Amino acid sequence: LALPGEKEVAISIPENRHDELQVGEDVQISLWSMPGQIYRGQVREIAPLADPLTRTYAAKVAFIDPDTNVQLGMTASVQVSRRLKAAAIRLPLTALTEQNSQAAVWVVDPQTLKVTRHTVQLGEFHGDQVIIANGLVSGQRVVVAGVHKLYPEQQVRLLDDAP
Repeated sequence: LALPGEKEVAISIPENRHDELQVGEDVQISLWSMPGQIYRGQVREIAPLADPLTRTYAAKVAFIDPDTNVQLGMTASVQVSRRLKAAAIRLPLTALTEQNSQAAVWVVDPQTLKVTRHTVQLGEFHGDQVIIANGLVSGQRVVVAGVHKLYPEQQVRLLDDAP
């Protein structure tokens, strides 16, 4: 925490995440000294240039209605909450394979239960899951385990149908 007047947190944004955060965006702030307590915050400013040594962008996040427990000099952590579109297709990373140096998944034909490899465009990663930006439509069944053992037109059994 910095500045004794209005309370704010100084953070560093990695170069590869710079485009994910914008001034005015709402974030969550947690303090190391108060685990479990979450405060609302808002990105106040982001430096236009990265630090040449650390390759990070300096940013400031202002507390929204902090209580008296928030003191100057405390160690804080900032998290960005990303709301996903309702129609977003999310898959576990274990579903991903590769075709011609591009991300792909195995899709199961509902009639024949045979698999076909579909090239997909990846969106954001969320822990052990990924958003599929393009290449699949809602409702398609995708193999999520053992993808490295499959071959085109291989017949599979759905877990729902397992004995």
